[in-house]
Amino acid sequence: ACHARIATPKTQLGLPELSLGVIPGFG
Repeated sequence: ACHARIATPKTQLGLPELSLGVIPGFG
């Protein structure tokens, strides 16, 4: 994912999009 601006501990999961309700691999 190209969500570099979303620097949260949840990014460690590898799929921060899931927490946002966004389609995984959208970036």
